[in-house]
Amino acid sequence: MVDYQGFIGIVSDRARAPADEAERAACATVQTLAERLTTGEMEDIAEGLPDELRRCVDGAGPFEAFHADEFLRRVEERAGLDRAQAGSGVRAVLAALRYAVGPDEFHDTTAQLPGEYRVLLRKG
Repeated sequence: MVDYQGFIGIVSDRARAPADEAERAACATVQTLAERLTTGEMEDIAEGLPDELRRCVDGAGPFEAFHADEFLRRVEERAGLDRAQAGSGVRAVLAALRYAVGPDEFHDTTAQLPGEYRVLLRKG
């Protein structure tokens, strides 16, 4: 498991964003992901998250099957980012999440997302 500062450091480096923006993107992405995944899968993911990010899951609404564009819109709104910042932030958070929970659990997570989410899952 990665600690909070390590997680935010990964997000900040990958998104080329200051730490405060990385923190907002991380919380907004985790909260939005919690709304997109089944409860059981989100519980599995939450186990690998630092406590500070688990709190973001508490604010999530119920499961909804929404498109990648809506995912980005929610992250933009919650984190106060523009579309480009939200996109790079989400990709960075998902990369940090892959590291935090391991490849097998991350694969289980991404298996619940339709193909259109590939743009958010690509590295870089």
